[in-house]
Amino acid sequence: MAVKTVLRRSFSEHVKDSTHKALDVFWRSVRERRLWDVNHRLHMKTTTSLLPSFQSEAQKPDH
Repeated sequence: MAVKTVLRRSFSEHVKDSTHKALDVFWRSVRERRLWDVNHRLHMKTTTSLLPSFQSEAQKPDH
């Protein structure tokens, strides 16, 4: 009497799941990087617009 061990899942299911997880991690990191870039650019734009603009003596209008 031979005992058969039943695989819980097939190899192709393991490959499919691990590929899905890897792609999920990849796209999550891409999305987070894009959001970081957008937030960083917005922060830099608002920060630099709040700073006083300094003009050189040659650029100041004569009054």
